[in-house]
Amino acid sequence: MATAFVPARAQDASPTIRGFVYQANLSLLRWLNLNDGGALELECGEDIDHVARTLVGVGPAEPLREVEQRLLEQIKHLDRNVTLRTTAVLKALAAFHAQRAKNTSLALSCRFTTNAKDGVERPRAIRKAAVSGIALWKALRTNA
Repeated sequence: MATAFVPARAQDASPTIRGFVYQANLSLLRWLNLNDGGALELECGEDIDHVARTLVGVGPAEPLREVEQRLLEQIKHLDRNVTLRTTAVLKALAAFHAQRAKNTSLALSCRFTTNAKDGVERPRAIRKAAVSGIALWKALRTNA
């Protein structure tokens, strides 16, 4: 009689595959909504790089010059809420910091996109409020 095989560790690839599908779907959506003159680069600086060229000039005496603006978008499909202390968020911020250090002359910004809802940090960033650090970050970013 044969003995049934018992794996030594979990071999479920479902979360990884779900993450790839989520990223592929968002990549398609980004392409469908791409502005004229814009470009997307996949797996370059981050999962999706939104690249645009704009003309800038600091003052009336300075001629206009073309500048590349690059939004680095990190995409994560997660099974729980996120906070500014979540490992995936901290890794994305660290990766963005590294990109800025390597590309000091470029106009870079970052975006962290996830299916997860905002969580509240423990201990709370603001003791009396049940507002999350991510909600505060969003409010600061949008001047709300």
